[in-house]
Amino acid sequence: VGLVYQNQVIKDILPPSRQGAYWKPNKPIDIQLTDISAEFALPANLARVLLSTRDPILLKTASNAITSTQIPEGHTGFLEVDGQNHGVLTQGVYAWWSFNRRFAIKQMDLRLQNMEINGQEILTKDRVSLRINLSATWQITDAILIKAALADPHEFLYRELQLALRTVVSTQTLDELLADKNWLNQHVQELVASKVTEYGIALKSVGARDIILPGEMKAILTEVVEAQKKAEANLIKRREETQATRSLHNTAKVMEGN
Repeated sequence: VGLVYQNQVIKDILPPSRQGAYWKPNKPIDIQLTDISAEFALPANLARVLLSTRDPILLKTASNAITSTQIPEGHTGFLEVDGQNHGVLTQGVYAWWSFNRRFAIKQMDLRLQNMEINGQEILTKDRVSLRINLSATWQITDAILIKAALADPHEFLYRELQLALRTVVSTQTLDELLADKNWLNQHVQELVASKVTEYGIALKSVGARDIILPGEMKAILTEVVEAQKKAEANLIKRREETQATRSLHNTAKVMEGN
């Protein structure tokens, strides 16, 4: 690659095998040759100049000559050159000469992430159909392992959460699930965490946001709750009547004694 400088300011980029000539201006022209056959990464200072230039001609030339990427904070990147792995990229800006090469850059987010599993239709142990919305928080702990073992870590975790939720719900009755949602959350997390840890994923938390019942089951449960509340009210009323009767009885005994 030829880097054309005029008065020590870069003005143009010449690709390999380019031939040509320049008029000699008042300001001296210097063409620096750079061998990119083995080392094709741009020096940081040169990359910064080319990526931030306001010269429209140089900017257009640079966009055709280099491939660049920026790895933000909390991410990691993987560089592939002509289909082969070429290293891990940490936070920062990178640029490479793209002549006669094909680049692919894949980024992974290492921060805590949230996942929603919505509208899962599941049958309980007593054959009641439920629709459950689940939330989970997770984090990548080993990006290199994930890249080697999984095509899509998000899809892998989503599928494992689906399967675990179905497994846990199918072993419990409706009353048991409604009585303790924390039990459901805990067992789903235990099942999934044990599987995804070996692939470089940490499952931080799992929570069932909603347990939605079909319409007829809602009506039945409403009647059950109403009957329970009526029974509790009757029990309280009888208890108060008993206490009032006992008080009258005690008063009568006192009056009898006097």
